[in-house]
Amino acid sequence: MAQVNKQEKYDRQLRLWANNGQSSLESASILVIEPTITTLELLKNLVLPGIGHFTIVGVDKDIDEDDLSNNFYLSDDDIGKSKIDIMAANLRELNTDVESSAFKVDSIDLFLATQEDKFWTNYDLVVMNWQIPSIIEKLDQLNVPLFVINSIGFYGYIRIFKPTFEIYETHPQSMIDLRILSPWDELIDYSNSIDLHNLDIEQHSQIPYLIIQLKALQEWSSKHNGEIPNTSVEKKEFKDLLRSWKKEYNELNFDEAIDNSHKIFNKTKYQSNVQEIFDKTDEYFNDDHKRTHFWILVKALKEFSLQNDGFLPLSGELPDMDSTTENYITLQNIYKAKAQKDLESFTKILLKVQESLPLPVTIPKETISSFVKHSKFLFFAQNSKTLITNNFNQIVGEETTSSQILLSFLVYEKYYLTKGKYPKLQDLDELINLTHDFIATDSDKLHNTLHELARSEGQELNNIASFIGGIGGQEAIKIITSQYIPLVNTMVYDGIRSVTERWKLD
Repeated sequence: MAQVNKQEKYDRQLRLWANNGQSSLESASILVIEPTITTLELLKNLVLPGIGHFTIVGVDKDIDEDDLSNNFYLSDDDIGKSKIDIMAANLRELNTDVESSAFKVDSIDLFLATQEDKFWTNYDLVVMNWQIPSIIEKLDQLNVPLFVINSIGFYGYIRIFKPTFEIYETHPQSMIDLRILSPWDELIDYSNSIDLHNLDIEQHSQIPYLIIQLKALQEWSSKHNGEIPNTSVEKKEFKDLLRSWKKEYNELNFDEAIDNSHKIFNKTKYQSNVQEIFDKTDEYFNDDHKRTHFWILVKALKEFSLQNDGFLPLSGELPDMDSTTENYITLQNIYKAKAQKDLESFTKILLKVQESLPLPVTIPKETISSFVKHSKFLFFAQNSKTLITNNFNQIVGEETTSSQILLSFLVYEKYYLTKGKYPKLQDLDELINLTHDFIATDSDKLHNTLHELARSEGQELNNIASFIGGIGGQEAIKIITSQYIPLVNTMVYDGIRSVTERWKLD
């Protein structure tokens, strides 16, 4: 398909994750093991936006009428054909840009036990419906993300396994950093070139509000021993100063200056999220196995901050504001020039960091530019590969309905993996006994959630599977594109109450 057609076809999603995100999707390969309605729903939500390739692995079985009752991807014409082949083929029809393959096996357990590392590293994401410790351990060592996603009856469950989450394109609501408290020479010169009080009313009403704020702050500081407004009383007085400079009641630029004045008093040069990442820099940068492009860039960013009085590179973004086009463009160029200067400075530091590495590393210019632009909004999280984590008992011990659903899925899963069949209502007592492998005591809420799972006998409801698969697809896109803040690391859905709850199990 011609590139121009792809631009039109994927126009809406390109606005969400841009060309670099789409390129990551189109080069991604996804493995789905033992597909269910829920995992196929997740896969559908990756096929539609254009992943590169997917593979379905499952036990070979011919389609019968029972398979048609709740599977969107099978039809009457498919009866008697290979279920794995038909599901792969029908999913691929949703987007002909996507390639697919199907592996038919005699035993999932044997298949999982006999695959070498090179098989798993062919994939950017593995999707399963059960948590199998040996596979979790292997994929963790290989740094291949694993999604465990399931729905049974009215309940749904997602657990994401990935050693770390390293995201710089987090897409905050705003990347604006005006630096009113710490203006640079070019911004000060431009501000000083404007004689605000001697302008006529038309010119006066078209001065960008941040210049008004900068001038007001300079006047305030000159009368208060170089200090800025700190107390609520002082901040009110500062607003009154801005208000007193208005020549007419309806000057929107002064209203903007007043309404946005609270944003300029934050002395923090970067938020705690960045400091926490800086604190981990040596641990990850100095370890050959942990050092990724992310940590090489963070190492350079930390050095940039040290060389620039604690500041991070300027993003260069400006908000909309009431102004003449000429005034706005002049101001925009000042901010863009400063952002470009910071980018060049960062790049020089990065080159020195790269030269210090034992092996050469190439980081694309586009990656460097995007990292610098988003440097105030980095996201990093360590993840757990264990099923029962340090805070598990605390979460389950709260005995909320959602936490009992979480526990119930683990109990249900253990029963299934041990016996190879779904529990039924007559197995409820055995399920309750299994809970003591996880916690010391049970509760009425736990009994109720286990009863609902047992009553369902492994059946997936289409609406619940679609909902969980939709969330799973969204989270998978975050992992594949390394954009937006992902789920870390567990979520359950209660379809009876229409409630989701998430936790970081660590």
